[in-house]
Parts: sequence; structure tokens; C-alpha cells
Amino acid sequence: MNFNKMTVRSKLTVAFGLLVLLVLLVFGLALQSLSSTNEYFKTYVDGIAARAALAEQVRSAVGRRANAEYELVLVTKPDDFEEEKAAVTQAQGDV
Repeated sequence: MNFNKMTVRSKLTVAFGLLVLLVLLVFGLALQSLSSTNEYFKTYVDGIAARAALAEQVRSAVGRRANAEYELVLVTKPDDFEEEKAAVTQAQGDV
């Protein structure tokens, strides 16, 4: 089929069809890129949340250990001393 022998209407139809295909191709590539970027961002956010939760657990365990050590210093009875020593040991294990 010779392009020069086509009517103007046929030429416009072919050109419009090619433009539609080009737009669909760009749309597909953009959608794929957006999907991969969204997945990367989701992984980044989930990683931040996991690290924040772990840091909170460590901070809480350190606080419990400090409280247990403080209570151990204030104990006067031998029975209470053993209980507080066990609490300090448990808190140290958590940290």
C-alpha cells in the first residue's frame, strides 16, 4: 500500500490510530513505573515502621531494667531482694 496514493481521510485515520497506540504504550509504561515506585515506597515505609517498633521495644526494656535496678537498691528485706534480683535479671535478658 503506497502512502502517497491514500486519501486524506485514510492518512488521518492511520495517523490517529498510530497516535492512539503511542499514547497507550506511554500509559502502560507509566503505569508500570508507578507500580514499581509504589512498591519501593511501601517497602521503605514498612522498614521504617519495623525499625521504629524495635527501637520502642528496646527503649521500654531499658526503662524496665532501670526501674528494677532502682527497686533493687531500695530493698531492705532479703526475700524482697531475691525477687528484685530476679526482676533485674529478667529485664537484663529482655534488653
